Amino acid sequence: MKKIFLALFAVFCMFGFSSCVIISDEPTGGVKILNDSGFSSGYVITDVYVSKDNTDRGEKVFTGCIEDLEYCYVNLEPGDYFVTVDFHDGNYIYKSNWAGRCQVSDWGYVTVALDSNGNLYLY
Repeated sequence: MKKIFLALFAVFCMFGFSSCVIISDEPTGGVKILNDSGFSSGYVITDVYVSKDNTDRGEKVFTGCIEDLEYCYVNLEPGDYFVTVDFHDGNYIYKSNWAGRCQVSDWGYVTVALDSNGNLYLY
């Protein structure tokens, strides 16, 4: 009975934390990337980029799949950042706009969300 309970607990933990990705070993502040595009859009975020200004492509800080209503945390050093994402709808790959300036501190996260029109906004 105890082995079954432990196995079920392990499965619960695996599924419960599968949509949360933390990039970094040290706890800092950062950006929470939320896919708030709606199920009907079919958008899946595949790559996340950050930049100190919005004139270049920036540095890729995440690669994976963030489906609708899922999110990930990207830990960043304190400072001001612009964020953009690549996403697809199953047929085409799109690049979003740059989200407004995200002011990252030593703790806490700024939420950036992708909407159903393919735009990023500060949440």
